[in-house]
Parts: sequence; C-alpha cells; structure tokens
Amino acid sequence: MRILSLSLSAAFASAFALSCQAADFDGSKPFLCSTIDVASCVPGQDCARESAQTVSAPEFFTIDVGKKLVSEVGANGTPRISKIDRVDHQSGLLLLEGTDGAQAWAASVGESNGKVSYSVVGDRVVVVAFGACLNR
Repeated sequence: MRILSLSLSAAFASAFALSCQAADFDGSKPFLCSTIDVASCVPGQDCARESAQTVSAPEFFTIDVGKKLVSEVGANGTPRISKIDRVDHQSGLLLLEGTDGAQAWAASVGESNGKVSYSVVGDRVVVVAFGACLNR
C-alpha cells in the first residue's frame, strides 16, 4: 500500500510540474511562422484562393510578444514591422491584434501546437490566412 501511495504522489507531482510549464507558443519567447494557405474576400464575390505573394502577405514572419512586434523581411530585403497592440490568452490560444497603416489585423496561435490563423481587414477587402509556427 505504501508503494501505491508513493507512486500516486509521484504521478500527481509530475502532472503538476508539466501543467506549470509554459506552452511553446504562449508568447514567452519569439517564434517563426510561415503562411501556408491564403484567401481574399471582397463584397459581392466569392472568396478567392491566393498565394502569400499575390496579397502581399508575409511568407515567413516572426512574432515577438515581448517586444510587441510582428516582423518579416520582404522579398526585396526590406523589413516590414507591425506593432502588436493587444495580447490575450483564451482557451489555449495566444490572441494578437494590431493595425498596420489603414489595415487592422488579428491572429490566433495555438499555444501547444503553433498553428496560426490570421486576418487582415482593409478597405472593402479581407485576407484570411492559415499557417504554422516553430520555435527559433
């Protein structure tokens, strides 16, 4: 009986330690993301599948919650940086919002798996994208 109680105590301690670890994509450290699937939508038309290049979305971008920045280096080598205005955590998601010129954007990143979804809203156009992130 004593062995069983020691085993249960060890199991509970291990489970507690694992639950206290930070998720890989909780914003505690920067991570790199890639845009995989893109669609653009305008009023009165069906949404169209696009590529990252055709809608000027980043192919690769870095999210640094600590610095409150999303950044990418464009094809011509010019860096593009967008400030993160709002950060939240809900139901295992890292939620981010910001503005970039006349566009607003929102993103969600799965804190445990790094799957990213984001949208960019401009003047009568919305771009929706999906991708994946990995730790740098």
